[in-house]
Amino acid sequence: MSKIFISHERNDQKFVLSFKEKVLQNFNVWSMSDIRAGDNFEEKIKINIEESTSAILILTPEFFSSSYIMNKELPLLLENQQN
Repeated sequence: MSKIFISHERNDQKFVLSFKEKVLQNFNVWSMSDIRAGDNFEEKIKINIEESTSAILILTPEFFSSSYIMNKELPLLLENQQN
């Protein structure tokens, strides 16, 4: 089954959880809410981007202000889509 990676800023987590529950319930979806205490979050994000065939970006002002998203996640997402 294809996996969808949701890229979002931490403050949008409540919206993302609701979106996953109401719209994406029949899909294999991964987002930051799936990170557990003690997980290496950067490694989890990298692995799940690599395993994903699609991505949904939750575009908010905070998303564009996040240096982590702009400098780490987006380049990985673009690289994954080119491969």
